[in-house]
Amino acid sequence: MIDVINRICKLPGLSGFLLPLLFSDLQQAVHDSSVIIVNVSKYSYDALIVLVNQPNPIHIPLSITRKGVRELTSKLHMLTLCAKSMEVTRDLGIFLWKLWDEAIPPIANTLQRVHPIQLYIWWCPTAKFSLLPLHTTGLYRKGQWNLANLFISSYTPTLTVLTHARHHTLMYSAFNGKLFIGIDQIKAKGENELVLVSAKLASITQRINGLIPFTHIEGQKSCITWVAEELRRNEWMHLACYDIPNQNQLFESAFMLHDRTVHD
Repeated sequence: MIDVINRICKLPGLSGFLLPLLFSDLQQAVHDSSVIIVNVSKYSYDALIVLVNQPNPIHIPLSITRKGVRELTSKLHMLTLCAKSMEVTRDLGIFLWKLWDEAIPPIANTLQRVHPIQLYIWWCPTAKFSLLPLHTTGLYRKGQWNLANLFISSYTPTLTVLTHARHHTLMYSAFNGKLFIGIDQIKAKGENELVLVSAKLASITQRINGLIPFTHIEGQKSCITWVAEELRRNEWMHLACYDIPNQNQLFESAFMLHDRTVHD
């Protein structure tokens, strides 16, 4: 079998057949931004910053432990439940400060040295880090900057996904076909209405108008059939609806559309 694979790899255009992507290939996903991979396990607690112009990722040890991440995700889950019946703004601010204090400073300090502020960064969280709103962290004190003041954050599940998305986007001109979709479901069954969602989508529409085609789905149209069809036509998605994180089985987490709950 190995001999067959080696012969296939010698054919034109198939040099990487069944082989993992090289780091230099994955770097193409970065483009003019940075990708921050954050990981916590029983073995180590780390962040890796991937830059397009660096031969190796920048390794940043983190002080937060797996127990610390687990406690933060549990606290956020409790705040989410309490928000249905009481005001939690102050407690949420304290939570975001604690998340910042325990995980973000070494990452933010390094980013400010190697990446221009107020430009895009991509978070690539793993394990229970994927349940935490890393992009919203900060001190939340008067005169102090939060992470959102420093960088514009987006998320990607893997570098490979981001690589494929960028490659596919480059195959189309700015006005050839749909590329970006916004899905807005502000009132899920049994849940309170999400505030400012419509205003946020309107702001996105205004900012990208004329740059790339943008499709906005809201209300009853945000049902599984319609959304699934649009997702096949679009590479980029902004999802504004209730999510249902599963603390124990992360791949069983879901989000709520108009007619049903959809698992990732």
